[in-house]
Amino acid sequence: ALAQHGAAEGRGARREVTLPGGRRVTLIDESYNANPVSMAAAIALLGSAKPRGKGRRIAALGEMLELGPQGPALHAGLAEALVAAKTDRLYVAGRLMSHLWDAVPEAMRARAADAASSLVGPLLGDLVDGDIVMVKGSNASRISEIARALTTAEDKPPAAKAAMQQ
Repeated sequence: ALAQHGAAEGRGARREVTLPGGRRVTLIDESYNANPVSMAAAIALLGSAKPRGKGRRIAALGEMLELGPQGPALHAGLAEALVAAKTDRLYVAGRLMSHLWDAVPEAMRARAADAASSLVGPLLGDLVDGDIVMVKGSNASRISEIARALTTAEDKPPAAKAAMQQ
């Protein structure tokens, strides 16, 4: 019975998504919650994933909240894990994520924003066939908006589009 049960939305679910233009990407949805240990584990998971073709490893990260005065250092401390995971592109949302942004190599930096919703358009426009996108952050950071945007942008087969319009 357990073999038939998959990961829940926001809790490690993997999904292959075909975007308009035929770009196929893998979404790793870890968007439900985050702390330093779970964030490092999710980044390691991204590092173990193998992109297809010219695909890249992309991390879309929201703030880890309720960490107290050590929050800035704990965010910056994720840089080492991202480098070790051979992360190609980094998108970050939230004020605390600025500490991580400053700590990662410049070549990894894709986009930083105050709100996760501001990352959706740039991320969708940046994706290429074969990319793997891991989304992770505290639930209150609303980083799940990125995972939802990827699945709702999915290019539906013509029959499914026609059924949705009726």
